[in-house]
Amino acid sequence: MKRDGQTPGSIFSARRLGLAVLAALLLVLALRLFVVRSYRVSSHAMSETILPGDWVLVSRLSYNFGDPRRGDVVCFTSPGAGGQDFFGRVIALGGETLEIRDGLVYIDDDAEPLDEPYVNHTRREDFGPVVVPEGRLFILGDNRAEARDSRVWGPLNAGLVHGEALGIFFSSDPYAVSLWPIPEAEVRWERIAEPID
Repeated sequence: MKRDGQTPGSIFSARRLGLAVLAALLLVLALRLFVVRSYRVSSHAMSETILPGDWVLVSRLSYNFGDPRRGDVVCFTSPGAGGQDFFGRVIALGGETLEIRDGLVYIDDDAEPLDEPYVNHTRREDFGPVVVPEGRLFILGDNRAEARDSRVWGPLNAGLVHGEALGIFFSSDPYAVSLWPIPEAEVRWERIAEPID
């Protein structure tokens, strides 16, 4: 039986399509809120691990089942930058003592400095010793010469961490000069799908 030019089957199909679209939207929203989120990097603090223009996927579930570990790259709300989100590396955990001597990091009076192959542009500085309070993390940027991190604003409240950085899903050079009439950033193909260590 036709009503207004539609068959019962076409009404049913339109309803199913509407429900499928609604379910897909709800799934995307749930994934964004609870599972994974993307952030665009604008700072040099984590160069060369993460560069300005990188789009980074962050797992919001990583720390639901455990605490951050030394060496994790995390996304967090900076207490010293008006609520902006940044990336940094967890260097010391609550209850540990951190000291920087001549640019090298020492944890809990270890005789050997922390092995940090990811560090870029360090400076010969001394800092600390400082005891990291429980429930806080000492965060440093890999680009120690330019990073504003826990050396400036102190140990980070672990509640400000959004999640662990998983990898780069897109990257474009924000400083590239385009030959086109419209400015266009150059895609850095070699960085796409690069995991973050």
